Order: sequence, then C-alpha cells, then structure tokens
Amino acid sequence: MSNRNRRKPNMKKSDIELKSWALGAITDLIIGIILLILDKLLN
Repeated sequence: MSNRNRRKPNMKKSDIELKSWALGAITDLIIGIILLILDKLLN
C-alpha cells in the first residue's frame, strides 16, 4: 500500500488552537460554577 492510500485528513493548526481554547474556556467556566455553588452551600 502506498502512503497516498493511508492519508488522514489533516486538521489545520488554527482549528486545533480554536478547539483547545474553547475546551479550556468551557472547563474554566464549569469549574467556576461548581466553586460558586460550593461557596453558596457552605456559607
């Protein structure tokens, strides 16, 4: 088999950066909401 037949679709670098930034932002938002709820419950 030649390498031509095994090619995978390459993601653009900007797409990867955008997805990693979005994942980080969503994670930070979820952690912030959880901490806010815990603060309200403990006080």
